[in-house]
Amino acid sequence: RVVKLNAGKLPPLEEINTQIKTGCVKIKHVRDGIYLTSPAENDANTRRVSIKGGEAERWEITAIGGDQYTIKNKDLNQFLFTSDATYSSNYHVYLWIPKIGLTAEKWTIEKVGNGLTIRNVLRPSCLFVGSSSWVYAKMGPICKGKQFEWSFESC
Repeated sequence: RVVKLNAGKLPPLEEINTQIKTGCVKIKHVRDGIYLTSPAENDANTRRVSIKGGEAERWEITAIGGDQYTIKNKDLNQFLFTSDATYSSNYHVYLWIPKIGLTAEKWTIEKVGNGLTIRNVLRPSCLFVGSSSWVYAKMGPICKGKQFEWSFESC
């Protein structure tokens, strides 16, 4: 007797993992064609995140289990995380110094449309480009549209 583990609902885990690049990547906003950067300090522990031009920065995507990932700026050695601070019902997204077990730095990455949607685990929200090219995390479970699509390029 053969038992189908996924009952036809999801591709096998190996297929899911091959769709998401891990290791060193450049993160590009699909609609705007500009790379994710961290051009400015916010305070002593955090940096702002944007697509305000400049050279593409290198990011380390690490699978941490349970379909979750961390995203770390390789040069600054800081993790991408979603703050509890908000602007227009969107969470601020920053880089932060490494902290063990910080839940706000855990993300799920899903293939959608022509790109990837990057969702925060702690605060149900998706990475998107807001006003003035700053990057925020849109509150809520629905993340449809070009403003939510990203791609990973090997570096």
